[in-house]
Amino acid sequence: MARPKRGYGKTDAGMKYVGVTTPLGLWGDKGGMIHAAWKLGMEGENYREIWHGAANAGTLAHELVDAYLHDKPEPDMSMHLPEIVGKAETAYLGFLQWATLVNFKVIMTEQSLYDEVLGLAGTPDLAAIQGKRCIIDWKTSKVIYPEYWAQVSAYKYLWEATYPDQPIEECYILQLNKEDGGFAYHHKPNLAPYWEFYCHVLAAYRLYKEKLGG
Repeated sequence: MARPKRGYGKTDAGMKYVGVTTPLGLWGDKGGMIHAAWKLGMEGENYREIWHGAANAGTLAHELVDAYLHDKPEPDMSMHLPEIVGKAETAYLGFLQWATLVNFKVIMTEQSLYDEVLGLAGTPDLAAIQGKRCIIDWKTSKVIYPEYWAQVSAYKYLWEATYPDQPIEECYILQLNKEDGGFAYHHKPNLAPYWEFYCHVLAAYRLYKEKLGG
């Protein structure tokens, strides 16, 4: 779900398009992160090193999945430590096992979608899972937070606003484990509350950026 390098531009009315994930960057489990950092410190661990390694492994796993989706060569992993590469590859193998299990097929990638009304843009990956048209996102985090579903709901909105005659049939989040290659895919048939939440976050983001100078 990569965005264009130069951003999404502006609407015909001159409003700057906001990428789907951007407003959610102002939202997060800050309390949980503070607690996790405290816990690691009490255990004598350097939380910065641990989080940095986890982030690198997660990012690399996403790059491996993206290469698969877009039928591109695997990313250069020579710059990463062996333990980082190992975790990323473990998560990726879990993805491949899941893809076979659910008869995963890519429908569309790298096509940016735009909504003039909200000034919202995004580049979702669309897939067929068990023959159904689906929006799916991949996470290597240990927890599936509500904002993840809000992101998926925004991609669903963009797709259906662009292709109203091709509604999304299902939405999933695939959770990949970097430690043992396990996976869990989460499904929510009703994303209406998450879309409502996303609309509030988007409005708050625009207010913060455009009216308050944030």
